[in-house]
Amino acid sequence: MHMLDLGITKYLLEFTRKFLRQKVNARAVREMDRRLCAIPRYPGLIVLKHGLENISKFTANDYRNIMKVIVFVIDNLYENYEDGFSCKRLCNVFCVYLKMYIMLRQESFTDMDLTELEVNIINFWIQLVKYR
Repeated sequence: MHMLDLGITKYLLEFTRKFLRQKVNARAVREMDRRLCAIPRYPGLIVLKHGLENISKFTANDYRNIMKVIVFVIDNLYENYEDGFSCKRLCNVFCVYLKMYIMLRQESFTDMDLTELEVNIINFWIQLVKYR
């Protein structure tokens, strides 16, 4: 689980920021950080005061908290896009990843769980490759 939090989650967030900077504009990255900072306090949720600007210093717990709200943060973040990678598609990538993430946090797996996880992993990679 630690590898999932510090590896794939970190990569996905860094990829998203880089994509926004290159394909949309730097204002979208600032808006993403502003939205993360604007999340009100809630029991069990740690709010990031500076957004994702110090991402290299995040712990696995910080990534888990970000994943709880990331779809709401990036929803309707931008309208103009290049290469066919709309905001809705970006949200779909995160949704598929979150399904996998939640499944992988289970204590044990049934055969049906493993089959569903395999489908989610394939869908996740298809979406990432499809939009690169």
